[in-house]
Amino acid sequence: MGVSAVHTRALFRRATICALLSLVLVLAVPGITQAGATPVLTLGPVSVLNGVVTLTGTVGGSPDVTLDLSINGQPVGLGAAGQFTATVNLGGQSVIAVELLNPLTGEIATISIPISLAGPGGNIPATVLDALNGAGISLTIPPDGFQILDGSPLTIEGQVLNPSNLVSLTVNGVDILNSVGPGGNYSTTVPGTTTQVIIVATDNQGVSQTSVFQTTQISSVIQTSAGLSVSAQGAQGVRITKIRYLMRAVKQTRRLTMEVTVKDKRGYLIRSAIVRVSSIPGSKLQSGPLVTTTNKIGKARFVLRPKAQAFGQRLRMKAKATIPRASATRVTSVRLPRLARIG
Repeated sequence: MGVSAVHTRALFRRATICALLSLVLVLAVPGITQAGATPVLTLGPVSVLNGVVTLTGTVGGSPDVTLDLSINGQPVGLGAAGQFTATVNLGGQSVIAVELLNPLTGEIATISIPISLAGPGGNIPATVLDALNGAGISLTIPPDGFQILDGSPLTIEGQVLNPSNLVSLTVNGVDILNSVGPGGNYSTTVPGTTTQVIIVATDNQGVSQTSVFQTTQISSVIQTSAGLSVSAQGAQGVRITKIRYLMRAVKQTRRLTMEVTVKDKRGYLIRSAIVRVSSIPGSKLQSGPLVTTTNKIGKARFVLRPKAQAFGQRLRMKAKATIPRASATRVTSVRLPRLARIG
């Protein structure tokens, strides 16, 4: 997903945490770390009569965060324990929209309940959220939120335990319910220009939750003495633009230095790219393949120790540069001098 795939992933891995959130829990609320935790929004019976909705409930969540609650755009106050009672004129709207805003992060979750679900007497049962809650939708949230690095695509991942509870699940308008894999895992990407991540889940009754997360654009591009430099994670493509062999005192030391320069398609030097070099055939060096990462000016250096029989011949070397989403290979050669005869 030579250097093992596990080793490659380890070199690129950024520290992340996985917040598993039941979707009808408010995704914006910090501190909820596993699916199946007590729902942030708990509703009592809901009644709809002559275009006016009356509902009660409780808003929970982290004790360190006070959420802002509104129903169909009307602010609703919360009691000391998060309880509320509200009577709201729907103004002709066909859904009851319960919105929770986290003022610290700006993240918003909106639960929409069609008033067509009202039964005799205009009552909607308190179990109206059970199907969404039972879907067991979870989301992987990076510790610093959804950050887009250098305009690169952003990966959204999570899990759905009971897909049959849903009729749709989308990320920024793209269906992901039909691509849920073994174990309920899902993954999709959004473009690097995305300003919001919008997840919408809809159950078989038409009850839905829309959860909106703001993205942050992060730049890893820095100015160096050799030009602009970008991190491997933020690089757009990869190219090996130059390979240089430093031959000073090679006959005396039987060593030479190989220097590999790596850039992305914009011409930015790439730092922390993985570079692996090996001889062709693989028997020309005293050691096997060599691996290192590029420095801040996009260069990786290797000290090569050719075998004695390689001297006086052309040494062919293959270099492979790898970043998280791309790799490039280049083969070059250098003629080694003959060694002085002894005796």
